[in-house]
Amino acid sequence: MSLAFVVIVGGMLYTFTGRVISTDLSVIGEGRPVAVLAFESYSPQGMQAMDQINIIRDDFEDRLTFRIASIGSPDGDRFVARHGIRDGILVVLGGDGEVLDMWGVVGDTATLARKLNTALE
Repeated sequence: MSLAFVVIVGGMLYTFTGRVISTDLSVIGEGRPVAVLAFESYSPQGMQAMDQINIIRDDFEDRLTFRIASIGSPDGDRFVARHGIRDGILVVLGGDGEVLDMWGVVGDTATLARKLNTALE
């Protein structure tokens, strides 16, 4: 992945959300649960999901690592293909890398928080 691509995607993620979420997917299966959002920079679904995640993120970061599968990047495209997902889908993986749950953009942050709590039980 080129440095320019990383800088551009990182800048877009910061612009749209105010907080950068890493695209480093190598943490999957390393012992800590990970929530990975499939994200396409120009899509309303991905931006809505990113906004919801950023609102509740502080409440979960002690139990969960958040990552982005940036659609259009090699790692992001592999992740999306492996899981058969599209933009705006959040995949929660256990510490062993196995899928615990996945869902699309939800209506509100309370629902997102409830779904994350359920997946982490």
